[in-house]
Amino acid sequence: MQQQSISDFDNLEQEHQLIDQVNQKSKSAKFKQYKQGQYYGDIQNNVRHGYGLMTYQVRYYIGFWKNDKKQGFGKEVLDKGDSYEGQFDEGKPHGEGTLETENGIYSGQWVQGIKQGYGKWRGKNNEIYAGEWKFNKANGYGRYDYQDGGWYEGEFKNYLKYGKGKESYANGDFYDGDFINDKPDGFGVYRWSDGSSYHGTFCSGVRHGKGYWLKNEDSQNYESYDGQYVNDLKQGCGVYRWSSGNVYEGEFFNDHRHGFGEMRWADGSYYKGQFHNGQMCGEGELKRNNKPIIHGYFDNNKLVKEQNQKSIPNTINQSQNNSFDGKRNYYSLQQSFNQNQNAQRHQKSHFKSESIEPISKQTKRNCNTSLDDNQIQQHQNKFKISIDFDDHQGFSTQQKFKTISTTNRPFQAQQEGLLQVTNRAQSTKKVIIESVKFKRSQNSFRLQSLNQSTRQTQNSLPKQSIN
Repeated sequence: MQQQSISDFDNLEQEHQLIDQVNQKSKSAKFKQYKQGQYYGDIQNNVRHGYGLMTYQVRYYIGFWKNDKKQGFGKEVLDKGDSYEGQFDEGKPHGEGTLETENGIYSGQWVQGIKQGYGKWRGKNNEIYAGEWKFNKANGYGRYDYQDGGWYEGEFKNYLKYGKGKESYANGDFYDGDFINDKPDGFGVYRWSDGSSYHGTFCSGVRHGKGYWLKNEDSQNYESYDGQYVNDLKQGCGVYRWSSGNVYEGEFFNDHRHGFGEMRWADGSYYKGQFHNGQMCGEGELKRNNKPIIHGYFDNNKLVKEQNQKSIPNTINQSQNNSFDGKRNYYSLQQSFNQNQNAQRHQKSHFKSESIEPISKQTKRNCNTSLDDNQIQQHQNKFKISIDFDDHQGFSTQQKFKTISTTNRPFQAQQEGLLQVTNRAQSTKKVIIESVKFKRSQNSFRLQSLNQSTRQTQNSLPKQSIN
């Protein structure tokens, strides 16, 4: 068969090679002109049917056709040099096929032009993903190998690590647990390359919630912290143990001993009282070995004013009751977390009061009578707050009530940034509380802002810090 030329195709040398390929598989190849290009190959009933070549100015398809559509095995080269070679059905990639682009190569299953099923992708920097695909994205179970030597194996959602998984980092760190939006989120175990580990909850890639940090696996020589974290810092109630035998049990803030706590030294000495930024500061009592107890005020770890004996509250027992005992309590923590996982994920988003109403309105409703001027004046600025909160200290989860006054200074301070007071008709005020957790502290309530929407995480890898 005499070789001919297709005028629309720019690369003549490549054009001749493709025409020769068609001639080898077809004995009745014909030319046919289309508006978008020109066809050379088998024609049946005046449509493309059989083996043929369809060329455009800078792209082409060569392969099998059926009723004027790509059907069966073929190769298509696109405008920007991208190419697909594999099975077609009704004109679209369907079945096994390989797509090469400037960003990488995908080889795997297709469904009507969409990457769907099992496939393997290799990027231009030799990063590799092998696993399940859905709607053109990594969805399901798979493994991703990074160019720096790290890897992740587990569940994906729209290219992001989402669900259960394990990740090995290039620096030697390792994480096994829950992921959300490509970051550790939920319950997990993080191990640093130096042998330290953390068992507990995460939020947006950092330690957040209840957890147990261990510096050394050696039970005879280790440091540990068992307690609460906020934004990767020790904050709340916890117990810190040093390898020397010293123990601190109490409150933390911004990674420091801060608030009420008890420091016990290995020689039997102890301090029980207030701390500020890691130092004894405020009212407290100090007992040194074989010496009388000293009561007074402390500043920067020094006694500045001694006073007569005064009752100091007992040491906070929250962390002691829930403290870890090596790896045994790690499993109990994991079990407890799994039972309440859905509730915790909802709570860390926002907290709302169920209702807040004026005391005068409640009194009027309960008495079913009108109030006189003295009663109205008495209850004018007082409100009853009904709140739902998750009580980690062993109290039953139910509605708690607190009466506050809008005229006292503590409430006005709490309002700032937390409460919005809106005047309504008939002297009714409605108070809306957002991003607030009501936390029980001894016999009173304390407000603590937990607005995580403005928190920005600079590093998805948790950091270590030691008091």
